[in-house]
Amino acid sequence: MYSRFFRFALSFSILILGFISSTYSQTAIPKPQYIIKAYRDTAFLGDITIELFPLIAPKHVANFDSLVQLKLYDSTAFHRVVPGFVIQGGDPNSKNKPRNTWGQGDPSQQTIEAEFSKIAYQRGIIGAARSNDINSATSQFFICVAAARNLDNTYTAYGRVVAGMPVADNIVRSAKDANDNPLQKIIMLISPIAANTSIPEAPLLLQPLDSTTNVGIARTLSWQAISDAVLYKIEVAQHPNFTDSTLSIGISGITTFKAANLQPNTRYYWRVKSNNGGAESAYSAVRTFSTAASAAAEQLTEMESYIHVSTTTADVWNDLLTFNAQVNDNGRALFELFDITGKRIWAERLIFEKGTNTHSVTTDNLWTGIYLYKYTFKGLEVSGRCMIGR
Repeated sequence: MYSRFFRFALSFSILILGFISSTYSQTAIPKPQYIIKAYRDTAFLGDITIELFPLIAPKHVANFDSLVQLKLYDSTAFHRVVPGFVIQGGDPNSKNKPRNTWGQGDPSQQTIEAEFSKIAYQRGIIGAARSNDINSATSQFFICVAAARNLDNTYTAYGRVVAGMPVADNIVRSAKDANDNPLQKIIMLISPIAANTSIPEAPLLLQPLDSTTNVGIARTLSWQAISDAVLYKIEVAQHPNFTDSTLSIGISGITTFKAANLQPNTRYYWRVKSNNGGAESAYSAVRTFSTAASAAAEQLTEMESYIHVSTTTADVWNDLLTFNAQVNDNGRALFELFDITGKRIWAERLIFEKGTNTHSVTTDNLWTGIYLYKYTFKGLEVSGRCMIGR
């Protein structure tokens, strides 16, 4: 029924995406946005605004756009509601065919090949519904109303909700039958709106601090979150031009990465960039760190059992940031505090005794925000983040 028109519309959408890709740089593809109007019977529930990720799943984005052009989604139902998981809809069977066919799909529809990525299925992520065949996606989609990390890397994520999640929450709470089908039909109308052409900011690297030495052969790298990023790409290399990049991966939902199996007594360079589904940021400033010699590297893997640091937020009344450092030996330590850019703003020498050592830093001249600390003790380093709040 839709097949001939669908193929034309899908081909047109792919052609348009190709033109956009050639007009813009590969890291600046406008993200199409749509409004989903939801109705329970005739009662208007509200709008859900979504945007799609052409830089990550271009075929699924072209597929969705072509179906919107054909108005295939209009009057289809959200036929599956699972609290704590998803709402699902978009099956043309749900327009006017028997309820027991809703979700089975129309066999004449074109299928779309899987486009798996490292996007994490968090609340608001939109994914392509499919059968057991990973390449069987058609028009059906689902919206996560809660994190569903079991779907990561197995279902194509191609968009997210940018406004209207309370409407999705309303839908998922609907009274339903044994097949998770709402007892009162909930239909949708989908229309396009202006595309999002924003480019995400480059992440600010946090840990380890630049030029840190004596790093263990397994080290956690961290950076500041970018509000609209759905993926981060991190590169770690021994060459400053990253021509021998040892890691080039996508990460979502977290702003840390554990670099394992590093070579001892080696200088590394690392950088990160963010991806919001339609554009990539520039790379962050490059930082370096050096791993310890083999024996020290082995010892550093036990750092947390050797020196453990915990912090509290600044005391509102006393303007103090308190640290508790637990060590397994007596000795001298260097404590340093840095602002978010890595500029050192405080340093002091401490004498530690075996056990828990508590010391405080006055914060009355510091702004509210995130700060970085570092201890150097017995030739070992431990660092982390702390918050100063008012």
